[in-house]
Amino acid sequence: MKKRLFLTGPDRCGKSEMIQRALGEKLRHAGGFVTLRERDAEGTILGFDLIAADGSGQKARFLDMTGEKPMTHLEVFSQEGVRLLTQAENRPFAVLDELGGAELLDDSFVRALVRLIRGQTPCIGVVKGPGSVGKTVGIMGLNLRYELARRVMYDYMLKDPDTQVIQTTGLEDEETMAQIRQWVEEYVNI
Repeated sequence: MKKRLFLTGPDRCGKSEMIQRALGEKLRHAGGFVTLRERDAEGTILGFDLIAADGSGQKARFLDMTGEKPMTHLEVFSQEGVRLLTQAENRPFAVLDELGGAELLDDSFVRALVRLIRGQTPCIGVVKGPGSVGKTVGIMGLNLRYELARRVMYDYMLKDPDTQVIQTTGLEDEETMAQIRQWVEEYVNI
């Protein structure tokens, strides 16, 4: 089993939930971050927040969708994102949920991500695949620089001998769930 395992697949198919289920209580030992989607009572998306994978700390809103146009706050990645990635280097493992969005436009975040991925910390997470990019570009108004950065990151993961990217259909995908459990058994010795 490879040291880094990333899931990709359709939006909202349960990729993050699969990882959370497999980790269970061990998630409290994770470094890294998770992305939370906040909705109002009617189900309208209000924004997206970054929070430590272990649930500690405050949420930091990086995409505010309450105004006429979505507002991206890249400083969340250059500050909180970099802090969480740097701390993850000293944790038993890291959760990176999810990669492939606007954070790739922040050079300091990308440098911290590369340092973590090239280091010794086992990582598990979710990465936006090519199919999710169109929505991201449309919602956030991202540009060609973003698409190039996303493609470089995704191609690196596919070619890296210590990284496995699994295409999944989601919660009903028992084969992927078995691979996640195997990764947890091998790399999360807590």
